[in-house]
Amino acid sequence: MTTTRVRNLTAVLLACAVSTPALWASREVDATLDAAPNATIEIETTSGSIEVRGWDNNQVVVTGRIGDDVESFTAEGGVNRIVIEVEVEQRGRWGGRDIDAHLEIKVPRGARLEIETVSASIEVEEFDGRIEAESVSG
Repeated sequence: MTTTRVRNLTAVLLACAVSTPALWASREVDATLDAAPNATIEIETTSGSIEVRGWDNNQVVVTGRIGDDVESFTAEGGVNRIVIEVEVEQRGRWGGRDIDAHLEIKVPRGARLEIETVSASIEVEEFDGRIEAESVSG
């Protein structure tokens, strides 16, 4: 191998080694719940991203990834009220901890959304219902 190829291969391997642990550390989430067309959907998380998309099915579908340092993920409730929550243990500063949640959530188009985050971005598309969204720095 030439010196240039060795350097290029080394750079690629180093980039893979640095980025891969973050992928290994996260966990997948996948939940489906039945919901009324006008259900109240409460979503709470600390950091990461929330993408909500309205659709014509009477179900809430949550997919995505949560960080390895997330204490718990829950998606529960009845057809009229569903709570989706990502809980993080409150231990001093968050710096350096893997607490991000990246959630993609499909909800009935006419539902009511109540979203609270600390520093997660919020994106809502194709939705006709009422939205209350609050983020400190997202």
